[in-house]
Amino acid sequence: MSSHLQHAQLILEIDKNKKNIEELTTKYAIFFKQEPQGKGLLGQVHDFRNLAALVEINELEKQALKKNNWDYVREHYSRIRQKIVEYFNTLLSAQKKLSSLDLQENRKNFELEAVKYLRALEAAQNCHLKLIEDLGKSINKKNFEAKYQFLDKEREWLDLETSKFKRHLEEVSETFIQKQITSPEKNAEIDLKEALDNLQHYYTLTYDTHYGESGFWRWIKNLLQNSDRVKEVNFLATLSKHPDCTDAVRMQAIFLVHNKINASELFAQGSKLKDILRGLSESNVHVREHDDNLAHFLSEHPDLGNLMPKNLRNYYDDNSKDYQKIGSATLLQ
Repeated sequence: MSSHLQHAQLILEIDKNKKNIEELTTKYAIFFKQEPQGKGLLGQVHDFRNLAALVEINELEKQALKKNNWDYVREHYSRIRQKIVEYFNTLLSAQKKLSSLDLQENRKNFELEAVKYLRALEAAQNCHLKLIEDLGKSINKKNFEAKYQFLDKEREWLDLETSKFKRHLEEVSETFIQKQITSPEKNAEIDLKEALDNLQHYYTLTYDTHYGESGFWRWIKNLLQNSDRVKEVNFLATLSKHPDCTDAVRMQAIFLVHNKINASELFAQGSKLKDILRGLSESNVHVREHDDNLAHFLSEHPDLGNLMPKNLRNYYDDNSKDYQKIGSATLLQ
């Protein structure tokens, strides 16, 4: 591949990262401005980037972008990268405290660490934009390939960090939901339809009521209410409510969503929904020999299959044979 083509493709990939981060920062800025003056962290300034807690990362970014020189920008970018690692560790610590004891102080601390991390991602992305400009000037030079390899690797890393950040915001939401749901004891007899109705109810309740405290939490609601996770819960509940649905089909659908999370998601180990579904899967439900299976049920009711989010549909299409008879699906560990 020619240097010109490499450069052009890398511009496109970096632009994707830029759009992903802009989606986060732009929406957050909107909710930030809606915050009443003097309430919590938000509302103190018109632009969240001017919060006192962000002085450190703002200064690092300012220094990094001051000169049009690859080595200079890369040196200062490395300090921003170190801060992203540092901020992520403090974000994890704040998340654990929030999960163990849901106090107002813990929520404010998590909010602060999340905003710092978001701002650091944005600063790193701005450095990438600066470096890709410089890379264009090196197309016909010997050092092009080394520069290209470095920036392409950093672009992949930042994309992963952004995805990781979104996932941890989702985990916090699931933590609040999980606290509302009592998992049945192993082999306990339960009404599976009612359990899936309750799961959808608590997801809706959490998004409708839990995030009204500040612009930050309303931002998370807006960010995640159309996520795959919510769509998966809605798929399960809607399928379950169908008059032709049996517990055998419900259980296979639970297996399907659980296994998709487990097998195909990078951060599956932190999924609270996966834990909830595992608890439901261990309940005792009565399955009759003539009960339908999930694959046949979905073929008879394609409108329900259309409710699957894209990633779940792709996983199902790849593994549909596991859901073609009762007892054929197993819960992936």
